Amino acid sequence: MSYEQLAQHAARIQQLAIQESLKQRGWIEVDDDQIKPPPDVTQQIADGMVASAERQFSIAVAMFEPFLTMPDPSRFQPMIDYLGAAMNTLSSGEGTTDPVNHVKVTANPGLDAMTTVSQKIEDWRGSAAVAFRQNFVEPFPAITANQFALVATLNGAIEAEQALWAECRKNVDDIAEKAIKALEVMDECSHDDEVCVLTVASSVFAVAAALATGGAMIALTVVGAAAQAQSGVPAGNDPEVQFDGQTPEAIVNQVHDALNQLATLTNSNEQVIADALTASAETLAANKARFVSRRPALADTTSATVTTSDGLGEAV
Repeated sequence: MSYEQLAQHAARIQQLAIQESLKQRGWIEVDDDQIKPPPDVTQQIADGMVASAERQFSIAVAMFEPFLTMPDPSRFQPMIDYLGAAMNTLSSGEGTTDPVNHVKVTANPGLDAMTTVSQKIEDWRGSAAVAFRQNFVEPFPAITANQFALVATLNGAIEAEQALWAECRKNVDDIAEKAIKALEVMDECSHDDEVCVLTVASSVFAVAAALATGGAMIALTVVGAAAQAQSGVPAGNDPEVQFDGQTPEAIVNQVHDALNQLATLTNSNEQVIADALTASAETLAANKARFVSRRPALADTTSATVTTSDGLGEAV
């Protein structure tokens, strides 16, 4: 079974529920998926029994409908690849580690050019020289590190979204599969209970990551995919749903409850991701100077002032 056939799975649950309901009311199994009414039941009464069962179990298809259009996890991969490239661009290589997945990120040699720039302007004097050193050269490592952390935070959120929807698709398919198995063996003397573990519950985790900037430390709230994380992942918190009803009505009700629980867990994890991004956005807004270099003073000079001591100054 697979998520792509979820609509067919739902139809199969409805079909089995109708058949089992009729069998419990005396209908006779002819062969696989074929049943007939008892000999003493007229065709009119039989048709009425079928119509009643179809109405009763129409919910079996309807309750899966909200899960048919869930996001495709593969659609997140281009964004993850793009943000991964951005992290490489901003990585200084000096112990730069992805705060979500805790792996080292390949350094960008282009960032070393700032060291060369610093050496080139050692003999530069004047207001512009002082401002350039204070506003660009000195804070450059911290600012790029903070930008790296910001991109890593966004990347972690996209990875968490991908994992969330992958697990949700897996779980809803598992619910359908377990329900079908439970219905298929309902009229046997004994059968094993079907249990579905809702792994979507632990598909997302959140931690706080300190920024590398100087001064008072601040933190971004990052989320990530539990499957990719080495630490900080809750363990043993995945709830279980059981399909052990003795009637088709009971099984369908258990499926309905399981789907509601899956939706609740999915929405809860979505809120974790949203809260983390909101908190990080607030951190960015309150500490913009730690993420973005100040406007160059030379940008406000004119042709008349650019060569003065308040402009480019002079080299000695």
